[in-house]
Amino acid sequence: MTTTRDGLRIRQCVRVATLGVCLLLGACASPNVRYYALSSPPQPAGQASPAVSIAVGPATVAEAIDRPQLVVRRSATKLDVLEEDRWVDTPKREIPRVLAANLASLIPAAQVAAYPQQAAASAAWHILLDVQSFEAMPGDAVSIELVYTLRRESDGQRRSWRISQREPMQGTTPEAVVAAWSRALAQLAVQMAEQLKRAGVTN
Repeated sequence: MTTTRDGLRIRQCVRVATLGVCLLLGACASPNVRYYALSSPPQPAGQASPAVSIAVGPATVAEAIDRPQLVVRRSATKLDVLEEDRWVDTPKREIPRVLAANLASLIPAAQVAAYPQQAAASAAWHILLDVQSFEAMPGDAVSIELVYTLRRESDGQRRSWRISQREPMQGTTPEAVVAAWSRALAQLAVQMAEQLKRAGVTN
């Protein structure tokens, strides 16, 4: 028969074991996580009556890329998921934000907003993004390829372009990867701004 003293010892052992498991799980669940965001130029002062309004997004991004962790390529067949290096927001939201900020800087007469901002809902033109690739080879370069569709809201008219950019990296760290991705998106925005001008969206 179990005595009161034996029962007390058993309960104490259970508490100690439970505490040890909790501490172990807590250590595993709380790594030294670092967070990153793509950089973009500051937003210009708003126009009193902008000549045109443009919404950037939404974006379609592969699930392998659109995740909290940064993903980098180590070889033609190997990808690394950097568990301790994560996005503040997902690429699905970061990419439209950065493209919109760059376009706003390049086209100061336009009101440019990233989906799902409120200003995007009533825009005259929408730029729908399909991100084909968003890759990084640390120590070498990053590359981005996307197809974007320009849609005029008044009549649904559409036109699509495929654009890409390769940007050399300045280092091998996650910071260098994110910085190179930011530069690549800035260059893609330059291409987009020129194409929008030729399409008659902007002057």
